[in-house]
Amino acid sequence: MDVDSVTPTIVKRPLLSIQCDWDEALREKDGTAWISCKEYGKNSIHGKLTSVKSSENELHTIEASDRFKVENVTPVSLCLSHEDPNCRCEFFAPNKIFTNSSEKCCKFRSTGTVLRNLEGHIWDVYHCSFFPSGMVVLSAGADMQIKIWAADTGQAVTDAAVVDRGKNIVSVSKDGSARLWDCGSGSCLHVLSKENGNINCCAISPVDIDVGVPENPPNEKEVGTEGKLLLLGSESGFLKGVGLQSHQQIFKHQCESAVNCCCFISSTSVAFGTQDGKVWLFDLRAR
Repeated sequence: MDVDSVTPTIVKRPLLSIQCDWDEALREKDGTAWISCKEYGKNSIHGKLTSVKSSENELHTIEASDRFKVENVTPVSLCLSHEDPNCRCEFFAPNKIFTNSSEKCCKFRSTGTVLRNLEGHIWDVYHCSFFPSGMVVLSAGADMQIKIWAADTGQAVTDAAVVDRGKNIVSVSKDGSARLWDCGSGSCLHVLSKENGNINCCAISPVDIDVGVPENPPNEKEVGTEGKLLLLGSESGFLKGVGLQSHQQIFKHQCESAVNCCCFISSTSVAFGTQDGKVWLFDLRAR
C-alpha cells in the first residue's frame, strides 16, 4: 500500500464547555450555571445546570436542561454528557482558596467560609493566585492594577526592589515588614525589618560605608547582597538603612512627615521625598 495515498481519518468529537465558576455557583441553593455542546459543522447547543438541593460544602442534586445529562456528582467533580455517545466530559472544581470578586477585593476562603478580605482594588478583581511559597498572593483587576499581598496578614505590598541581577527581590508592605525573597522558589529567605507602621518605599544599592557583617553565613539562595544597603521609608516618618546581607540597622533618621519615596544618588548619598512636599538629600557618611 502506498502510504502517501492514505487519507487520514479525522474524528470530530463534540466539545462540552461549562461556566468557569460552576463549583461556586452550584453550591448556592437554586444556583445555576451554563453548559454548552459544540459539534463540528452544527450550531452550539446551550443548556443550564440547576442545583436542586445543596448544602454549604457539598453538591447533592444537579438537574440539566436541553438534553444534557448529569452522569455523576462529587464534592470536587461533575460528569456531564449529551445525547451523542461521544459527548461526555468530567469537570473538576477549581482549587480556589482565593476567589475573584466583583466587590473590589479578593476573598480568602476555607471550605466556603470567608476568612479574610484583601481590600485595595478600586474595580472588579479578575485573577488571584498564590506564589509557590504559599505566603504571597498576586491579584489583578479591572482597575489595571496588579497587587501583591501578604497572605498571613492580608496587607498589600507597597514597594519592591530587585537585588543585583534578579535572583532575589525585597518587598515592603503595609504590615511594616521588609522581606528578602528567592525568585526561583518563591520562598521568603529573611524578614529584614519589622516596624509598627506602614513601610511606603524601598531602594537598594552598593555603598561606600560599613553595612555590617552577618552573624551567620548567608543563605545559599542569596545572590548579590554583599556590600549593599537597603533604604526603607515609612508612614511614621523615618528613613532607615539596613545592611542587606547583615540584616543590621545602620541608621534611622526621623522626619517630620511620612517618607513616600527614596532613591540612591551615589554610593554615599540618597534622596527622599516626604508627605509635606519636601525633597531631602542625605549624606550617608554623616548619619
